[in-house]
Amino acid sequence: AGVHIDGASEILGAEGIWDASEILLHYVVGSQRHTIMAATHERAVFDLMFHFCHLRQREILNFGFSDIDDVVEKAVIVVWIASNELRLDPYGVQLMKKWLNRS
Repeated sequence: AGVHIDGASEILGAEGIWDASEILLHYVVGSQRHTIMAATHERAVFDLMFHFCHLRQREILNFGFSDIDDVVEKAVIVVWIASNELRLDPYGVQLMKKWLNRS
């Protein structure tokens, strides 16, 4: 999800993570042949929510889900929250759900 962002690998493992090496090698000039892992849109969003809402107990303020709902499948994130709710901080879950439903 980005530099200095603590992702949710401890609860999601490699779900939503894929090997982007071949596509980058094909489309990016000067790419080296090594493994580059990338996150789906849903995983990147969940990682941001995990970092800010769960770990830091803060809302995500700069944008709402409605700003990205044309490219991010909300149902995937809702399932991940529901299936890990017992492992997540209750207040963090509340913040995640609030952010997902904010327009």
